[in-house]
Amino acid sequence: MARRNGSGTSRRTTTQSQWPLGAVWRQVRRTLLGQPGMALLLVLVTALVGGGLGLAEANMRQSAFDYQSRLTASGQYVLKASARTETGEGLLSAAACAGLNWVPGVKTATGFASGETTYLSATIAKAPGEYMSVQHVVGDFAPMLDPSSASRFDDGVYIDAALAGRIGIAEGMRIGLTTSGAGGEASTRTVTAHLLDMSARKFNESQVLYAAGPTTGTVGECLVEFEPGAYSDDSRKMVAAALDDGRTIVSITPFLAEDTNAVPPLEQYRGRISRWFWLASGLVCFLALFMPLVFRRHEFALYRSVGAGANPTALIHAISGALILLVGHVAGFLWMILIFAWTHRSLPDMIGTLAMTAGASFCVALFLTTIGCMALARGNMASFIQKRL
Repeated sequence: MARRNGSGTSRRTTTQSQWPLGAVWRQVRRTLLGQPGMALLLVLVTALVGGGLGLAEANMRQSAFDYQSRLTASGQYVLKASARTETGEGLLSAAACAGLNWVPGVKTATGFASGETTYLSATIAKAPGEYMSVQHVVGDFAPMLDPSSASRFDDGVYIDAALAGRIGIAEGMRIGLTTSGAGGEASTRTVTAHLLDMSARKFNESQVLYAAGPTTGTVGECLVEFEPGAYSDDSRKMVAAALDDGRTIVSITPFLAEDTNAVPPLEQYRGRISRWFWLASGLVCFLALFMPLVFRRHEFALYRSVGAGANPTALIHAISGALILLVGHVAGFLWMILIFAWTHRSLPDMIGTLAMTAGASFCVALFLTTIGCMALARGNMASFIQKRL
């Protein structure tokens, strides 16, 4: 209520000045400590909801990223250049193919020998019952055969890791290799074995050993892999122009056959339903926090009856809820990261974006809780107390 002083102006009673910010913070602490079980339960509910929906979002995001990684490893950005005929005039320049490695935007380019030297029959002294073949390659071939490999130009032969493990060959082992060409002449030499995982692009399906060849003469096939950002419709024209010698008709086709029924990773990522889970998490966390406040409206009336204004009363409960939401969301984010790392054996990609998602859920829940507390603090206090009694 207001009283008038001698000058005729009104002044507030002392009850309205007894709620500075320090008093609000004391009441926030007392509110949380007065019901520790309820506060802990709300933290756990918030952590479970926020962490669970966050984990679902992380898994769906990672699924799209992994799909894109598998496509890239399988050769999504690789073009295959070959001659349209099998005769000599259809071969490609080995030097031109290897030279594509110096073109901006090209990740790696590899030429495969053809003609009589395409495949040389080979046997390894360590495994005489295994019939293999040797093919010479030019350019930066190691990352083409194994997308997880760095560039390697060591002398010797490159063998698929699974095949090497089956016949007992380790990296750097010296092995006896016997090769014979189309004429039947056999030669035996000791070479160094180098292991590559050739399964991603299915170079492991035939027992072929690869050896570095000179960048002279011709090749029958040239594979060119582009950086993802450089791969476009113009890439095909660039490769055709680089390999065109004025006489050979060059055919450019994608290395990886397109699956028309598959959903592209970008569309899968953009269309995932979990992109709205931050909103669902915020709404659920708000409801879990606000419903108990609805049944504690008498506490709002009590604060108002002892002189607290509507704003301080709402602020006390809003700050209490904010602390519960903050602790719950942080705990949920941490356990989500731990579960993801345990199930995927790695941290999620773009972990900062997932943290922003958890932050968005917190902001939604906090905003709605603040609005709800303001509404309750401005209700009919007499009615609240009467219903409590």
